[in-house]
Amino acid sequence: MDKVKTWYITDASKGIGRMLAKKLLDSGHNVAAVNWSMEDISDTASGKLLPLSVDLNDEDAISESLYRAHTTFGAIDVVLNNAAYAIGGSIEELSSMEIMHSLNVNLLATIRVIQNVLPYLRQQRSGHIINISAISGFSSGAPLPLYTAAKYAVNGISEALAQDVAALGIKVSIVTPGEFNTDMQDETAMPFAAKAIADYKNTRKRQQQQFVFERMRQGDYDKVTEALLKISSHPNPPLYLFLGNDAHSKARNKIRGLSQILEQWKDITHSIDYEIGA
Repeated sequence: MDKVKTWYITDASKGIGRMLAKKLLDSGHNVAAVNWSMEDISDTASGKLLPLSVDLNDEDAISESLYRAHTTFGAIDVVLNNAAYAIGGSIEELSSMEIMHSLNVNLLATIRVIQNVLPYLRQQRSGHIINISAISGFSSGAPLPLYTAAKYAVNGISEALAQDVAALGIKVSIVTPGEFNTDMQDETAMPFAAKAIADYKNTRKRQQQQFVFERMRQGDYDKVTEALLKISSHPNPPLYLFLGNDAHSKARNKIRGLSQILEQWKDITHSIDYEIGA
């Protein structure tokens, strides 16, 4: 086994977060698990577990949890920002409160964790921040505007962060899965905006169909966790890691489409440059 590492995982209560935490513990690693479910805890006795109850909207709570993790294990090696939440509805239907709740979980919580863990990683001159995004945050196709917007922002922040911390020995990766059951909600139906506008009934229908489709898919969490373990132990992990054939195909098509647009409109693009001596 590679050297024992300490992971800090947001939302280790279900899905990828929980399965990864159990695999890490079974392999002897340390895990600070945010909102860990205490069921079957005996299955993870071979590793060191620090269960944490953290409101990811509360910066003080995040700061305290990271302090506890660092104090308990002496280091924080890998941070996995995994928490996610999706709400259906058109942009016009969503209330300010619904918008803020979605952004808090999908974007602002990630930023808060990054800001509060960086002092420890800078001091160590090491560490790996892994932010879970989605293919819809790279090639918009999923009909969830807030979730898509948040994941686009996560990508942008991660790219900027990677440049900020590269000289400090800190790595950043954006993991971009395709479509599979992410367990973002335990309910059998997606939550929708409280306000419903008749003109968007087809939008809601399409969103619900997509939600049901993803819940029916048997995403191979075991393979996802193996992929995360591989990049966490790599000396030069990728900035972007696309997971799944659909994610690869959509990303490739997006890049190809952008390249075509750049070439098609390059004359206008270059026409605004300042001409020396003009």
